[in-house]
Amino acid sequence: MRQIHRAALRPQQGAAEFRPCVLQAGYFQGDPEHGTSREGLEEHILIYCVSGQGKIQTRGESAMTAGDVVLIPGGQSHAYAASPQDPWSIYWMHFTDQGGGFSRMFLRRADAHGVLALGVQAKLVELFEELLQALDQPMEPMSRQRADALAQLALCEILRGGGDAFAQVVGYMRAHITEKLSLDILARQARLSKYHFSRAFQAAYQMPPMQYFNRMKILHACELLTHAHSSVAEISEQLGYSTPYYFSEQFKEITGMAPGRYRRAFSRGRP
Repeated sequence: MRQIHRAALRPQQGAAEFRPCVLQAGYFQGDPEHGTSREGLEEHILIYCVSGQGKIQTRGESAMTAGDVVLIPGGQSHAYAASPQDPWSIYWMHFTDQGGGFSRMFLRRADAHGVLALGVQAKLVELFEELLQALDQPMEPMSRQRADALAQLALCEILRGGGDAFAQVVGYMRAHITEKLSLDILARQARLSKYHFSRAFQAAYQMPPMQYFNRMKILHACELLTHAHSSVAEISEQLGYSTPYYFSEQFKEITGMAPGRYRRAFSRGRP
């Protein structure tokens, strides 16, 4: 079992909004007995699960799996524990958030328990590792500033949703736009379970992955309707829809008009 626990210097007064000051940070790996229950602390707590499972209780109980991030606001009583059967590995951070900028933005994206399905992000893991190294060298010049800067970068990366975490998956969708992709196939592209992939993708794109793929198909159909001479039935078959009727239903739901009407309204260079 690996356990790192480091304390940084106390923060300076008068920090600007969303200039977090990290107080402590660490890493727990595979300890089935890891957990705690306590009244709220003055500072905020952030936990990033990178493997295994656990549970968190604040205003209610919620499961945490690999890729989940939870924010426990200062003053919030809480309890959390690793799963005895599949204990988590987590990065954690105690920090101040004077002005509350990060907390407000995070909680707008998270669920009712303060959990955000982000995905296991290599860049975020790297930032946490650099943060731990900075806190492990408290006597080095500028270590305080470096630790706070790394904490801010990590928190910004979380708010960004991990940047282009699913760019490869979206690119795969685009390259296979004419095929009947399944959730299993897309989750394998992301190297995540179906459950976690669905949660993380929806958090990043505000819609489930299969709905996103369907919208991508319909947008491609719009291009075909305005520039190609294929019939509606041929376009439906080309894009992998089961029937032209189902394709027309999906097209109308997304664009607000039937395919034929869309073609008449927007076709270019057609008789």
